[in-house]
Amino acid sequence: LCLALLASTAVAARADLSYTQTTTTSFGSMMPGAGNLKTKTWVKGNASRNETNVMGQQIIMLTKAGSSITQIDPASKTYVVNSVGAGGRTRPGGMRPPGAPSDVTVTVKKLGVEKVRGINAPHWRLEMLMKMKTKQGTRNMNMTTEIWSSTTPYPNVGKGSGLDKLPENVRGMFGSGMKIKGDVKNMGAAYATVPLRMKMFMNGNSFGTTDTTNISTKTLPASLFTVPAGYRKVTQTQWDTRQRETMMKKMQGMMKGMPGMGGMPRAKR
Repeated sequence: LCLALLASTAVAARADLSYTQTTTTSFGSMMPGAGNLKTKTWVKGNASRNETNVMGQQIIMLTKAGSSITQIDPASKTYVVNSVGAGGRTRPGGMRPPGAPSDVTVTVKKLGVEKVRGINAPHWRLEMLMKMKTKQGTRNMNMTTEIWSSTTPYPNVGKGSGLDKLPENVRGMFGSGMKIKGDVKNMGAAYATVPLRMKMFMNGNSFGTTDTTNISTKTLPASLFTVPAGYRKVTQTQWDTRQRETMMKKMQGMMKGMPGMGGMPRAKR
């Protein structure tokens, strides 16, 4: 899920924004180091920067709204650039990622106002019924998101109608060609500001909780949103190969430290 949230039509624009999000998932109970995901986000006008550390591997993502997404690997000093389709993030050539929803029906309910870290936070519940096209046919999945909103809006504003008027963080969850129906207006309202907290459920099962801290609207330098000098551009195939190899090494290292997976000391005979 993409938690790099950007704007809605109902909010006035801000120039700059930064915040930190910590996501705790159910994966932590299955594999050490995989349970918590920390993402730092900076937004300036139509540009955003996300820094994420996944199992010890740092990935930087630079996004220009409606234009391009650049992924940067500081370890290898390489980067790859992809275009963005009309409905959000796409693969090269504008194709939707395999398994991405083709149809979403959303219902929204405002549950009231609750205190979150001393802030009066509007509490929303979003139910999204998603139709997923797979090789085995169409599958239905139900994703529920609870959102506790802050008072800090996103810098960018969506325009148009339908999916286009949603905040970019919502559009970015889905590939191009997405059909979204239901309470789109209140969906945009729920995602209009930086969320203080989000809880996600998939088919009724808890998926993860995200808390947002260090929210700031201080002016950010333009250099944050450019590729560092000396980095080498690679193809998508080269990027995927490198990331796959790195992830396999990380997972093998963690598996060695897990009981029953090669990390247990051998019994003395």
